[in-house]
Amino acid sequence: TVAVTAFGTWSISQRDPWITPSQYAGPNGTINVTLTIGDNTTTDARTGTITFYDQDTQQIAVVTVNQDGKPTSINIDPTKVTAPKTSGTVRQVTC
Repeated sequence: TVAVTAFGTWSISQRDPWITPSQYAGPNGTINVTLTIGDNTTTDARTGTITFYDQDTQQIAVVTVNQDGKPTSINIDPTKVTAPKTSGTVRQVTC
């Protein structure tokens, strides 16, 4: 949620398609706008923006959204385990 404070009516002038605001325009004053962030279906991180435009002052305010990529489907830690020949030691591997 971001608090939008404007001295005139405002609107969304630009946004990445995976960032969806709870409303696209508002009146003078302060109002909370909830940003719904879509799932990132790739393993790559991404950055997007949403731009708010004050129609009276013609100024903009930009919110930047950073989102990590989805986790890989398997991860092993540690990747190497060494134990003596006679050991009954068990090491936990998390998948």
